[in-house]
Amino acid sequence: MSHPSRSGRAILAGLVTALACALAAPSAGAQTTIPLNLDIQSHLGKQKQAQQCGLFLCGTTTLPGFGEAFWTLIPIADPTPTRGCEPAQAFVRFELLSTGDQLSVDVDGQVCYPGNSNRAPGSLKSFGNPLRATGTFTISGGTGVFDGASGSGTATLFSAGARVRISATGTLTLP
Repeated sequence: MSHPSRSGRAILAGLVTALACALAAPSAGAQTTIPLNLDIQSHLGKQKQAQQCGLFLCGTTTLPGFGEAFWTLIPIADPTPTRGCEPAQAFVRFELLSTGDQLSVDVDGQVCYPGNSNRAPGSLKSFGNPLRATGTFTISGGTGVFDGASGSGTATLFSAGARVRISATGTLTLP
């Protein structure tokens, strides 16, 4: 069995040390990408909805890896009532209940009204007319642990009466 020369051992030791340092300490500017798979369900009656959210959709959910969060969905523009489907944009804010850190999400998609529910008699006065929306989302930053966050994905929303269900799949990247 041959033994490495003194210079060979020094090179080998240097490589092992460099590899150990590279694995042990993240480099400056390293990012962490986390898969997002959210299934948000909310059930708020008309009175409770008005007390907690005003005219917006809201509720609580768990952000995997971060804990419980309060979310609010704010439409950017009220779509013109039409028959069928129309473009829609919204802003969603998540706020961690434990720390108050916030995550900001922009949504661009389409909203559809089954059975022309947005034009049904009394729709301007009634609560919870059915709708479904699909679209893409872009994470636009945040505060605290979400400062400098980015990411994207797809989402669907179903709402009828006091029930709201949002499913989202994508990624969250933290600096």
